[in-house]
Amino acid sequence: MKIFPFLLIASLYFSQQLLLNTYDKTGYLFYDDRVQAIFNFQVSNQISFTDYIIEHYIPPKVSVEYIPLPKREFLILNCGKTIGTMMTDIVIPQSIYEKLVELFNSNVPVLVTIDRYPIEIYPDHILVLEFDSEKIKEFLPHFVNYDLSKITRPGKYPLKAPDLGVDWIVTSYPGFGGAIIPIFKNGTDKIEWTVDGINHSGICAVFSTGEHSINAQIAGKLYNFNVSVLDQRDFSIEKNFEIGDRLDENFISLSGFDCSTLTAVGKFVFLQMQAGQLKLIKATVTDSTSPLLELHISPKAPGIFELSTFVQDMTAYTVNVFLDGQKLEITKGILTLTKANHTIVAIAEDSFSNKSYVIKQISNTDLAKDGILVEREEVHFDVLGFNFISPYIKWWLAKDVSAEVVKDGQRYEIEIH
Repeated sequence: MKIFPFLLIASLYFSQQLLLNTYDKTGYLFYDDRVQAIFNFQVSNQISFTDYIIEHYIPPKVSVEYIPLPKREFLILNCGKTIGTMMTDIVIPQSIYEKLVELFNSNVPVLVTIDRYPIEIYPDHILVLEFDSEKIKEFLPHFVNYDLSKITRPGKYPLKAPDLGVDWIVTSYPGFGGAIIPIFKNGTDKIEWTVDGINHSGICAVFSTGEHSINAQIAGKLYNFNVSVLDQRDFSIEKNFEIGDRLDENFISLSGFDCSTLTAVGKFVFLQMQAGQLKLIKATVTDSTSPLLELHISPKAPGIFELSTFVQDMTAYTVNVFLDGQKLEITKGILTLTKANHTIVAIAEDSFSNKSYVIKQISNTDLAKDGILVEREEVHFDVLGFNFISPYIKWWLAKDVSAEVVKDGQRYEIEIH
């Protein structure tokens, strides 16, 4: 039997039901007041009944050799018939079986009906092979809304074609042309177009500048359009853009992507709507902007520093970090530095060879036994856990005494003489 989805209607209300047609071995699962699944099933004998599922058999985990218990689970009907995926009276697909178990475990009654219904449903007609008024009443209302009193004998019964319903979108651009696009409300159908007396078939009609008479014929119904597009010369211009540039709302992409922000490099064509005209813009989008690069270095312990980099760019990029001219294997992580002055350089390069550099120096050195540090502005000093805020600090240590000085996060060891 052939069933087409648009013939299935949700306005008819049935309980959760498994309907099995032995005429063509096709089953239908109804729940939530509609057909949810169509499948094939197997049955060894010609049986006919209507009954509810009352039990879900699950094989026990303990094997009892002297009692030959079934090894697979299945569902049991009130009449004693069984439904499962194999070795049962009715064999159904695994997915349908799992849905029935789910409904049963949710205490949802499932009515099972199995019988022979020699009825076929097509897009434009119903074919009744054997007339049985009771079976027709049981089966047909599940799928089509049809006056059953008209079916009096075997034969072919026409179905009214559904009203497609169509809206039209008419677009036009000065100096370019336009199109008429149908929007079907219920399904689709073939359209025969006549543009200025020339016939063609297609989903839409396109036209150039000037006056045009266009007809569209769908399923015997005729639609007429008269369109006019102003001619516009010398409206094509070339422009250069930088990746990341934002375009105003008057730009339309012929490629169909969002052109409010340019995110790709290459050559593109845009339409720009202006008062009374339409400009065709041949755009070249380039990337000449260096990546945004940040380098952060913070001390964590004497001689130990945390390194991190942050890069932002519109295209792919690479980052390399060099310590005293030697490339590091990491761009973020922990560095252990010897007591010396160090130079760290970070380089970010995008796909178009645009580069950014950040250079930082780290002082990780010893101080003499006595001396003075002088800064232009007040800075923070930490000496043996005591905090000082001053533009300078002077010190002197006795013999065999050492100390650590922290100046704005930089650590120094005062030498022992």
